[in-house]
Amino acid sequence: MFTNHKDFGGPFGKQFINDINKYDSLEIASGYFGVSAIEKYKNNLLNISKRGYFRLLVGMIYHEGVSKPQKKALENLNENLKKINDDSGVFISLRQFHGKIYKFKKNDDVKIYLGSSNFSDSGFFGNIECTSVIHEKQSKTEINKFLNHLYFGNEFTAPLNEVELFVKNRRKKKTKDRLKNYEIREE
Repeated sequence: MFTNHKDFGGPFGKQFINDINKYDSLEIASGYFGVSAIEKYKNNLLNISKRGYFRLLVGMIYHEGVSKPQKKALENLNENLKKINDDSGVFISLRQFHGKIYKFKKNDDVKIYLGSSNFSDSGFFGNIECTSVIHEKQSKTEINKFLNHLYFGNEFTAPLNEVELFVKNRRKKKTKDRLKNYEIREE
């Protein structure tokens, strides 16, 4: 179990880094993602794609939108992955998917993590999360079937290049309120 707390399994990010270098394929299905995670692990993701494949499914952004940097990061990653092989790429859930699944594979060795850690620095190191490795064979089989359904077996998932992502307007509202408006007057 990984919680990003030193007394309870430590950060999932450390385990992710360890596993990404040992396995030949990786599937991530995550509600959200961080641009910094894509940038930090981009070379690892491209390398794992060269050994096998890498697929990233993002589940909550189709309706909520993305920032310009997020959109650019996803498009750039997808373009680089597609240059390596057609089995790799970025996928978007057209329905809200909030789960977090990480499946590492090398030959018949499959390691699956299930929990609350988004594919982001805060999910890997900052937030208090709970992500566990799945050992039980039947659970691994069911999760694998579900992942295949998410990527290929439904009308609710599409490759990134077939989706137009909504870019959020991130302008901060300027407020007229100042601290002095909340000061308690002497009188």
